Amino acid sequence: MALAIAGLAALTQARCSPKPLCKELVFTINAAANNTALPPYPNSTGPGVLFQYLSSFDASALGPAPAAGTFNISALYCEPTTKVKGREGTIQYLLHGLLSNKVRKLISSFFFSC
Repeated sequence: MALAIAGLAALTQARCSPKPLCKELVFTINAAANNTALPPYPNSTGPGVLFQYLSSFDASALGPAPAAGTFNISALYCEPTTKVKGREGTIQYLLHGLLSNKVRKLISSFFFSC
């Protein structure tokens, strides 16, 4: 990890670009789905347990389990500081994992700390 951070720091010193203009966005959406409620899975990771589990019930007899709700989806929109000809109307949609806020802050501190 320390080596990766040192590498990011070296990149920052070699090429420091202006900080992009970013703003937080929140989209409120209503979503609904018809799920299927499966029986509880056994507490085992042994070989063959998945096959035994799947053959232990009749999937066609399981009823729907509707789910619905209102959800807030947060986003960060950053306007690029460098314009690329032919891509002025393009938005990159980047999806990230669980630690997105921590990772974003760590990377931002190295790349945009001029």
